[in-house]
Amino acid sequence: MKRSMKQYTLILGLMALTATAHGQKKNVTTAAVEYGKLRPMLLDPRGMNIEGAKKSALVAQKFIDLAAAHPDTKEDQKMFLKKGQIYTAIAMIDKMDSSYTEATSADHFNTAITAFKMGFQNGGKKTRDIEDAVRESRAYFTRLGDMSWEAKNYGEAGELFEYAARYFDAIGVLDTTVIYYAGVGYENGDNNEGAARMYDQLAAVDYKGARGATLAASIHKKLGNEERSIALLQGAQQKFPNDREVLLGLVNAYIDAGNATGAEKALSDAIATDPNNEKLHYNSGTIYINLGDQARKEADETEDEEIKAQKLASCAEAYQKAETALTKALEIKPDYVDAQYQLGAHLYNWASQLRQQAAFLKVGDPREASLNKMTEEKTDASIVALEKYIENAPNDKGILRILWKAYYKKGDTEKANQYKVRLDAAK
Repeated sequence: MKRSMKQYTLILGLMALTATAHGQKKNVTTAAVEYGKLRPMLLDPRGMNIEGAKKSALVAQKFIDLAAAHPDTKEDQKMFLKKGQIYTAIAMIDKMDSSYTEATSADHFNTAITAFKMGFQNGGKKTRDIEDAVRESRAYFTRLGDMSWEAKNYGEAGELFEYAARYFDAIGVLDTTVIYYAGVGYENGDNNEGAARMYDQLAAVDYKGARGATLAASIHKKLGNEERSIALLQGAQQKFPNDREVLLGLVNAYIDAGNATGAEKALSDAIATDPNNEKLHYNSGTIYINLGDQARKEADETEDEEIKAQKLASCAEAYQKAETALTKALEIKPDYVDAQYQLGAHLYNWASQLRQQAAFLKVGDPREASLNKMTEEKTDASIVALEKYIENAPNDKGILRILWKAYYKKGDTEKANQYKVRLDAAK
C-alpha cells in the first residue's frame, strides 16, 4: 500500500519527537550512571575517594540539570529522585571542601530536599525509591550530627540535625526527635535563633505534651521575646492546665514582666497540682524571695516616702510567704538540704535588712522596737536552719561565716568563736 507524502511527514515527525524524548531520558540515565559511580566513593566504609567523587558529581550535576530544564523530563519522578541524590552528594562534598562549587552547601541541601519533595508529591513508581533515599540521607546526617556533638561542635551538630530532619519533611514526616536534637545543638552552640526555629516546631505539635512549649518559651525569653514566651506558656496552660513546668515558667515570666499578681496566681496553681511536693514549695519560696528582693530594690530607688512604705510592705509580705513555703518544704522532707540552706540564708539576709531599716529610723520612732524584735526572731530562726544544714556540709565557708556573724550579732561570743575557728580551718 502506497503512503502519501503527508503520511510520511507525520511518521518522520513522530520519530523525531521520540528521538528527542529518548535523548532527554538519556540525560537522566547518564546522571544516574554517574551517581552510581559517585555513591560508593562517598559511602565506602573502607575510605572515601573525595577527588573521584568531585569529578563524578560534577558530571552527574551537568546531566541532571539538563534533564531538569527540559520540558520532557522536568516533571519526571526519576529525575527528581536522581537530582535529590546528586545534590545531596554535592552538598556533602561542599561541606568537606567549601571551594568545591560557587554555591554554598546550604544551597545544595535546599535543592536536594526540594527535588525529593517534588518527586514525592508528584507520585509514581519511584515513590518508594525516594523514601529510601530520604531515609538514607537522614541517617547519614544524623550520624554526622552525632560526631559533631561528640567533638563539642554543638552549632554544627545543630545544623546537621536540622538537615536530617528536613529530609524527612520532604516525605511528609515531622521528625520531632531529630528536631529536638537540632534545637539542643543550636542552643548549646549559642545559636538561639536556630534553637527557636526548632523548638517552635515542637511547640506547634505539642511535643511530649507541654515540653515543646516550655523549650520554645525558654529560648524566646533568652532572645528577649517576652511576649512570645508568655504567649507560648499561656497556650500550653490551656491544653495542659496541671503541667508544673508550664506553671513555673509562667511564674518566672510574670516576675520578669513585673506582673506580681500573675506570678502568684501561677504559683498557687502549680502547688495545687501536687500540694505535698517539697520541690514545688521550695521553688515557691525561692520565687517569693525574688519578688521580695524586687520590691526592696524598688523601695531603695524611690524618694517618695509613701511609695517606699508600700514597697517595703510588699517586700515583707513576700519574704514572709517565702519563709512559709520553705518551712513547708522542710515539714514534708526534714532533711531537704537545699531548703535548709535557702531558708537559713533568706532569714539571715532578711534580719540584716530589718536591722538596717531600724538603724535609719529617727530617734524615738515607735517602729524601732518592733523592727528590733523581728530582727532577733529572724536571726534565731536562721541559725536553727543553718545549723541543720551545716551538719551535712560541715566545710561550707559561706554558711560558717554567716553563723559566726549571726552569733556575734546576738552577743554570743562563745558560739561565734567556735564558728570562726571552724571557718578558718575549712578548706
